[in-house]
Amino acid sequence: MSRSEHNAVMKDDVFESGPIERTPLDTFQNVLHAVLQKPGFYLAGPGHSGHSIELLQTFIHGYEMGRSCPDDTSVLSAFTWWVCLRYRVRDEARNWVSLLLEQADGNGEAAYESFTALFDDYLRDLETEGADGIEARYRELMEELGV
Repeated sequence: MSRSEHNAVMKDDVFESGPIERTPLDTFQNVLHAVLQKPGFYLAGPGHSGHSIELLQTFIHGYEMGRSCPDDTSVLSAFTWWVCLRYRVRDEARNWVSLLLEQADGNGEAAYESFTALFDDYLRDLETEGADGIEARYRELMEELGV
C-alpha cells in the first residue's frame, strides 16, 4: 500500500474501509507498515499517542539493534519478579517498567536511574539463583503478602 493510499483509508488509526489487513511481519517494510497502521499499539506509552517521529525513530533503532544482535531479551525474564522482591510489592499484572515508574512517582528519568542502579544487582542474583530461584522467592513473597 502506498503512503497516499494509507492516508486515504486511515483516520485516527481506524480504517474507514474495513478491518486492518493482516500482513506477516517478516520484512522490515511489513513491520513498518504495521507500525504506521497502528502507531498507538506499537509506539504509545504514558502520555504519548504514538504519533511521534521521535518514538518512530526509537522503534526503528530498537528493531535494527534486535536484528543485529543474536542474543534475546531472556536476560530480563525474571526482572519483574526481582523488582517486586526488591520493593516488596505484588506485580498485579504490571511489568518491571510500570513498577519502576510507580516507585519513581511516574517520573521516567527517575525510573530510568533506578533501572541503571538495580540492573547489576539483578544480574548477580540471576547468575547465582537463576530465573527459577527468583521466581520461587517471588512466590514466597506473594504468600507472605497474602496473595
